[in-house]
Amino acid sequence: MDLFTHHAYLCVSEPVFTFDLEQFTVRRYDLPTLNIDTSRAIIDEASFRPEGGKIGKIFIIIFDKTTPEASEALLKVLEDPPVQTKFFLVNRASSSLPLTLLSRLMIWETESLASSGDLKSKVKKFLDSNSEDRLTQITNFFDCGEEALNELEILVNKKLKGSERAQALKLLIEARHFHQQPAMVPKLLWEHLALSLP
Repeated sequence: MDLFTHHAYLCVSEPVFTFDLEQFTVRRYDLPTLNIDTSRAIIDEASFRPEGGKIGKIFIIIFDKTTPEASEALLKVLEDPPVQTKFFLVNRASSSLPLTLLSRLMIWETESLASSGDLKSKVKKFLDSNSEDRLTQITNFFDCGEEALNELEILVNKKLKGSERAQALKLLIEARHFHQQPAMVPKLLWEHLALSLP
């Protein structure tokens, strides 16, 4: 289930998935307040293996606010998540979440550049630019996750030939490996690509 590089996301609106959810057990909670009882129910359900030949579990948890006890309980499952389980916390007021909880979540702006249709043109401009100009563009990709790397790989395969293409694809393999690390810093990844891509 390598559809996402991280196991827990904070979303500003409900995520729209571009893959078939039939292969997953999906649980959706929509509540005004995430309380301790709901957190415990989520933790209990997450601890069981997916049923009926499903390959993983996805929890979509939509809430306006949370209690400290609920956040603390949820923090424990986010620190040591069950295998093949992804969490999407949807909260418009992320500043209301405790920092300890926020630190375990990757921000996924579902209405970001990646879903607006501008990503292809931004990636094309990035690849067509020189190293110095690329460095001024890297902030465009910090919140795009792996989608920007996917678009870059497509363009590399179309535009580059021979040893330039081989070099670029090797760099993208390294970038994908780095992107999957828990301590990944998008700025470093994109700076490296900006300076190293042919």
